[in-house]
Amino acid sequence: GPYALRLLGISASDAIKLETALLEDKCEVLRPGVTRISLPYFAPPEEVDYVCSAVRAIADHGWRMLPLYRFHHLTGEWRHHSQFRKFPQRKWLSSCPLPAVGGLGVPRN
Repeated sequence: GPYALRLLGISASDAIKLETALLEDKCEVLRPGVTRISLPYFAPPEEVDYVCSAVRAIADHGWRMLPLYRFHHLTGEWRHHSQFRKFPQRKWLSSCPLPAVGGLGVPRN
């Protein structure tokens, strides 16, 4: 949305170009993103400094880890090279059958 574009410094004309690349050319690797970090108000200053240092280190040196990862162009996923294969035993929450609402201990109306 407009807030993320402003945070990332992406102009309106660049946003249109990105959208075209994503929708028409299917270039998922170009999809911009942000990460939010929340710290509690009572976090000790040392802990806040540690987290801020870690974020700075990733921002400055994270690119060095790119050779360790592979990009799957159809899903937009980045995976460590040792895990870049299908996992037939992997279960997604959406594939798990759930009992009826009453079976979860939730009263029915």
